[in-house]
Amino acid sequence: MSSERRAGGKRPLSPIEEQEAKKDMDVMYDSDFIQDLRASQLALQQSLETKLDATISDFNQKMSFNNTSSSSSKSVLGSFPSSDSGSTLPPTNDSHEMDPILGRKSSKCRRVYVGNIHPNVPMQKLQELFETSGAVEKCHIIQNDKSVSYAFVDYHDPRAAHLACVNHNQKKLNGQAIRVKMAYAETHKIYVGNLCSDVSDDTLLHCFKRYSCWKAEVMRDKEGFSKGFGYVSFKLKENAQVAINEMDGKWLGRNQIRCDWPAKAPLSND
Repeated sequence: MSSERRAGGKRPLSPIEEQEAKKDMDVMYDSDFIQDLRASQLALQQSLETKLDATISDFNQKMSFNNTSSSSSKSVLGSFPSSDSGSTLPPTNDSHEMDPILGRKSSKCRRVYVGNIHPNVPMQKLQELFETSGAVEKCHIIQNDKSVSYAFVDYHDPRAAHLACVNHNQKKLNGQAIRVKMAYAETHKIYVGNLCSDVSDDTLLHCFKRYSCWKAEVMRDKEGFSKGFGYVSFKLKENAQVAINEMDGKWLGRNQIRCDWPAKAPLSND
């Protein structure tokens, strides 16, 4: 009887067969890993959505209680009816507390920019729409050209302005989706490049916090992956210049970042 028979009838694998078997195992491992990763991402997304729904529900309950208990003494700013989306204004926050709409410290900005307005939309119709988010102080449409206009809407309450951005951005007027965003005072952006793939907006904001920046955004592709660069915004140009001088070449995570004014920054591959 041969040695193969004595070993249980199995012959040893050749080097080529061993390589093929290893490739098959690697493919199976990669497939399982990807499935586990996707399941984790889905679970995280569902968890965040649940927390967001709970937060909005809590705000609505507080507003309902406040309206019931203080019906005899209305605010100078007037009441704030719910919008079409069902969102309502949260309780007034102290300037040092986190704003539930912004997800960061409250802002005093009361003006919103409204772009891509159909030229046939009258000012009264626009004002009526934005009054669903709060009492409007002033609304002014500016004719840009024959096909599109833009406007500025001023609120009495900064919270109403932020709520308008949430409720009305991409809403259609006369079949045309409008763009709504906060009309902050002049800001100064700097380019920050060579970012690690795991750097988030919050990480970038914290990195430049000492220079009094108010916003940081990592640019991402359609699938949500970082493009390796972002922008940090400052209210004072002097602070932005100091940040460039001191942070250019510093380490953030595994990479040395590059800081400069956007006009001097290298072009993106996209």
